[in-house]
Amino acid sequence: MKNVTPLLLGLLFGVVSPGWSQGGQPLVVMECQGKIKYYAPEGKPVNVISGLLIDPEGTLKIKDGSNLQVLSGAKVVPIDQAGKVKVQDMLPTKSQGMSLGFSTDFLTMVQSTMKTSARPPGTLIGRKGAGGEETPPPTSTGRKGAGGEEVPPPTSTGKKGAGGEEIPPPTSTGKKGMGYGLSMVNWNFPLKGKIYAASDPLFFSWEGYVEGEGPWVFTIKDAKTNSEVFKKDTPDQYLSLTTIQAKLTIGNTYVWKVSNAKMPASALKAFEFTLTQESTEKDIMEAVEMEDQYQSAGLVQKLLWEAYAYEQAGFLYKADNLHKKALAMEPDNWLAVQLYSAFWGRNW
Repeated sequence: MKNVTPLLLGLLFGVVSPGWSQGGQPLVVMECQGKIKYYAPEGKPVNVISGLLIDPEGTLKIKDGSNLQVLSGAKVVPIDQAGKVKVQDMLPTKSQGMSLGFSTDFLTMVQSTMKTSARPPGTLIGRKGAGGEETPPPTSTGRKGAGGEEVPPPTSTGKKGAGGEEIPPPTSTGKKGMGYGLSMVNWNFPLKGKIYAASDPLFFSWEGYVEGEGPWVFTIKDAKTNSEVFKKDTPDQYLSLTTIQAKLTIGNTYVWKVSNAKMPASALKAFEFTLTQESTEKDIMEAVEMEDQYQSAGLVQKLLWEAYAYEQAGFLYKADNLHKKALAMEPDNWLAVQLYSAFWGRNW
């Protein structure tokens, strides 16, 4: 796939949290349907949820009609056998080999991210007390942005996402969680990276990125010549523009920034974006749809595959919107919560 930078395969076998048996690397639960309990080699049982790490030496108690998918190495393995089964017995007995390509890139990223992420809170896995500490809902990535700036606090823009689609309303996951991903749906990722605008206006928002009150001075410059192509004063912390209004051309790269009209020297960090042809965006989706493991994934997991593909191709704003769609559909999906937090850490 074009424009996808392979990740180092060595990340697949990263540092393992203490407490795992010597039977193998921890497995990531990619998705789970129905009621399933996980019994670690030592410890009390917990509810299986997406994003949970399980030991191959552990045991699953699966009710009729329930199923899950686990990430083992670079292979997503479905498990749908009812009853009490040992995890190791459900895994392929022979190595499937290591195939290079987008599938391996995505699954390697999932492995390395989830192994270093926070454990699911007790409210999600049905376990409190020792070993089941409550984890506060994520409110920031905890990382600094380019130039040392702190990641701005998440705020609600009340606007449409990339491409103009409305973020879908949350749906029930069938679990008694706390909507950990709900606040993340309103995180205000800046318009940056490659963008296919079509006939929809571009939505620029700096809500939560600046202090004080407006009016604000919004400018767009050509990235190559540094010449100003658009400028406007506005009392709001957002601006919606068509490519015609802003005098933007497909194929060109631009930089936008904003400053307080009362303090013009205090400009927000600049964000770069490039307008692309529709075919460029379509090629990404066509390549993802060819992946066998993507085809067998559930809806939320598919959105996470797509988000990573667009991210690697440089369509960051589109990738952000896909993460938000996944979280809006299942706000307690711990895999989606942690992957979106990692997305911000990589791209802010």
